[in-house]
Amino acid sequence: MKFVSFLINLLLMIVLVVTSLFVVVDLTVSAKYINTLATRTDAYTQLSALLPEQIVKMIANGRDNKSDNSNSSNPNNCRTSCGSTNTANFSPGGQVKTAQQQAEEAAQEAQILAGMKAALTPDFIRTTLTSIVYQGEAVLKGSASTIAIPLDQVGTRAKAAGLDVPADVFKPLILSTTDPSMKQLADAQRSVHLFERAKLVGLIAAGVLFLLSLFVSFWRGKYGALGAALIIAGLLTGVFVAGFWVAPQLALQKLTLPADLSLFAPFIARVILQLANDIKFKFLSIALALLAAGVLLELLNKHLPSHHQHEQLLAPLANDDAPKMLDEEVVPAPPLPPAAVATKPKKTGITKP
Repeated sequence: MKFVSFLINLLLMIVLVVTSLFVVVDLTVSAKYINTLATRTDAYTQLSALLPEQIVKMIANGRDNKSDNSNSSNPNNCRTSCGSTNTANFSPGGQVKTAQQQAEEAAQEAQILAGMKAALTPDFIRTTLTSIVYQGEAVLKGSASTIAIPLDQVGTRAKAAGLDVPADVFKPLILSTTDPSMKQLADAQRSVHLFERAKLVGLIAAGVLFLLSLFVSFWRGKYGALGAALIIAGLLTGVFVAGFWVAPQLALQKLTLPADLSLFAPFIARVILQLANDIKFKFLSIALALLAAGVLLELLNKHLPSHHQHEQLLAPLANDDAPKMLDEEVVPAPPLPPAAVATKPKKTGITKP
């Protein structure tokens, strides 16, 4: 029975650690938590300020790339390749930009920036991203098959802000698991399905093993093995806490974004730190719960008598050969004499005068 108890508690410890990992991951990737994370990091306001600047930056880079291509194809226009260190601005036609052209481009960029800021308000970003996140969760869990990204609303709001937006720039984007080009989305859906099944099996296995270990502990009259298993599981779960304490700082040191996305570097770092802190708190809560349960069982094991001890205490009361509790010998009382039978006179029907 001792080996059986050891085996059950070993399996329980492993299942508890693995299942805690499944539970934390499930809580972290949920749509509800993602919206909570966005609120904590002020993501909607940050994106409302960063996205318009990123759009203007992309437009400027596209114009500069077009200018570079024009200059490279025109042998009469060169920069450093002709031995010159001239860094003047060039127009798309390969000519040096005048001050008026530069002023016009700056005014155009300022107009686009103001229009996109008017279109991409924090409330609009919050509503749009919340819808996309919940659609994505439904698709990954198998209750839906498409994700609709309303980019056309961005174009409509930009036009309302006074921008001349071509009709083909902002179109609705539909992501579907039935689309052959969206094979990654279908693969992710299958992976989430397997993950959900593994989490459910882990929770059931943890519950069954705990009850079985509790029964064996009661049968043996010793709860120390179960308490030790819970304490070790809590300590192993605490390793995840330490990992998410150190790993984010190391990840940020190694994180390098493309030059086009450099504007988002502070925002991404803030999200990573908040995400790691929340995951760390979830693991810490599970670890403390396991440690508390384990310590409680250890205390019960030391201070509560087992059912075997109860049997030893009650055995003398059921044993006829047990020593008497009194110093004097108990002498049985003598039997009582038979009671005298009283006779009553018979009635003769003659009354005395």
